[in-house]
Amino acid sequence: MEVVYKINGKVVSKQKFRAGSKGSGNIRLPYTSSTIQSSEGAAVHPKDRAAAEEHARKHGFSIDFDSEGRPNFSGNRQKRAYLKTIGMFNHDDNS
Repeated sequence: MEVVYKINGKVVSKQKFRAGSKGSGNIRLPYTSSTIQSSEGAAVHPKDRAAAEEHARKHGFSIDFDSEGRPNFSGNRQKRAYLKTIGMFNHDDNS
C-alpha cells in the first residue's frame, strides 16, 4: 500500500505536500465530523455511568455514556481533551 499525497486533487510528492502551507497537516479522517465516536478504552462499568457523566460535566465536557458505559465523543478535539483530563492517551490518533 502506498500513500498518495494530493493538493487540490493533484498528485504531488511527499516533499511538496509537506512544504506547501495548503498541504501541510491536511489529513482526512475516515469519518465525518457529525459521526459520534465511542471509546472502549475509556469506558466505565455500566453502573458507574452516572458518576462518570457527572465527573465529565464537572470538568466542562458534555459527554454522554451509552448503556455499555462507553463515552460518546462528538469529535477528535473533545476526545483528546477528555482523555487528557482523565490521564489517558489515544495512541492511534494522528496528532
